Amino acid sequence: MLSTLSRTALSRQVNCAAFSSRESKRGLFLFRRRPLYKPTTAFGRGYLRIRNFTLGLATVGVATFSIFYFLDSRSAVHRYFFTPLLRLITPDPEDAHRIAVLALKYGLHPKDTHPDDPRLAVEVHMLNKLF
Repeated sequence: MLSTLSRTALSRQVNCAAFSSRESKRGLFLFRRRPLYKPTTAFGRGYLRIRNFTLGLATVGVATFSIFYFLDSRSAVHRYFFTPLLRLITPDPEDAHRIAVLALKYGLHPKDTHPDDPRLAVEVHMLNKLF
């Protein structure tokens, strides 16, 4: 049986032999993940846990708010971001119209979740309709 030292040395030799000698050592470790802050005390580990929890909570909060904002039909992003972007991508209004109709067909549109004002109701032949 190989000892632990022999196994690690053997695995290093195999790993080094797998790469050609033309590759620089810097290229091997280009995408190696290095921690920006390595805690050495219990306080440092606690700090990292609190920081990561706070960042995760903020990320989930911003993502949730963004989803609700984009799905709201009265948000300004539809008027001031998506419409100019569509005009920029498609200079021809007919193409923009086709893209918009396809988006509506597949449900890629904001939903109107607010109830309509009762003052918009119209009575036609004894039927009350809300337009």
